[in-house]
Amino acid sequence: MPTPSAKKPPARIQIQEVTPQLDCGRYAVKRPVGDPIEVRATIFRDGHEQLRAAIRYRSPGARGWQETPLRHVDNDRWAGAFVPDCCGRWQYKVEAWVDRKASFRHELERKVEAKQSDLAGELSEAAVLWGRELTAEEVLATEDDDRSEVTASAELRLDVDPERATFGAWYELFPRSFGGF
Repeated sequence: MPTPSAKKPPARIQIQEVTPQLDCGRYAVKRPVGDPIEVRATIFRDGHEQLRAAIRYRSPGARGWQETPLRHVDNDRWAGAFVPDCCGRWQYKVEAWVDRKASFRHELERKVEAKQSDLAGELSEAAVLWGRELTAEEVLATEDDDRSEVTASAELRLDVDPERATFGAWYELFPRSFGGF
């Protein structure tokens, strides 16, 4: 009897309940051109690291992805939006990652606020993370980020139609529009 193959362990960052989607992503969501697509997701990870997330999307025929950041709403919920500017089949997904530099800044900030005097150990970690020697003030003043443990949701589809499709096609379905029989 063959031994079962080792499977890759699940990602530590979990992305769940991505909306909008129809039937777990089986069908494409439909929206008109120019309507903002509000994307929400539940994103969490064990530990105290700072998470960041973004919506990655691409228009029909595009090779590269565009990106819009998600904002933390409450608890584990994140939200953001993008606006499709042309008709066709769009794709989108949610990506989340650990921002090691933001996590480090948060921990250092707590130690500075607590008036901890010896920060030599923390500053040696900062030198490894940033690749150069920095003071505590320089670390806290930096805004750069870091992406590690990047995890992505399944790709979802979005059908974007002309604005008139939201009302014009429905009107044509009613018998009174045929002029009588």
